[in-house]
Amino acid sequence: MYQSCLEAFKDQQVQVLLLLSPSMERDVLGNIPGNFIIRNTGSVPQLEVLERTDLFIMHGACGAARESAWRSVPMIAIPQTFEQDMISRRIESLGAGLRLPQSDVSSKSLRETATKILSESTYRDQSSRLGEACRNAGGAKLAVDKIFSYLESHFTSN
Repeated sequence: MYQSCLEAFKDQQVQVLLLLSPSMERDVLGNIPGNFIIRNTGSVPQLEVLERTDLFIMHGACGAARESAWRSVPMIAIPQTFEQDMISRRIESLGAGLRLPQSDVSSKSLRETATKILSESTYRDQSSRLGEACRNAGGAKLAVDKIFSYLESHFTSN
C-alpha cells in the first residue's frame, strides 16, 4: 500500500505526510519523491497536522476517524479489520469520505479517489457537519462530568 501511495501522489502538486507502521523500515520504500515527508507512527502531533490537512487517508480506526471529523477533514478509509470496515462504511454513508477496500488499492484508485474527494466540496461540507456534531456533543469534559455524576448518584454513602 505504501508503494501505491508513493506512485499515486509523486507527481501531484500536494504535500504528503506518510506515517510508517511500527514494523516498517523507511529503506524498503526506495526513492522518496520530494513532496513526501516520511515519519514513524506516533511521531507526529496528529490533531495539529489535521488542522492543516485537506484529506486524511487512513485505516478507518475509530480514533483516527473521530480526530479527522473533529478537524472537519474528509477521509479515505482503507479498512484492515472488521471494526475499521464498519467505521469506514459509516464515514461513507455520512458523506464525510470514501471507503476503499484493500483489494482495490492501487496508485490509480488512490489518485482517483483523492481527486474525487478534493474536487467535490460535499465531502468537506459533510465532514464539517460531522465535526460540528462531534464538538456539540460535549467532548471529553461532558463524558467525564457524566461519569462523575453517575458515580456520585449511585455510589455515595448516605
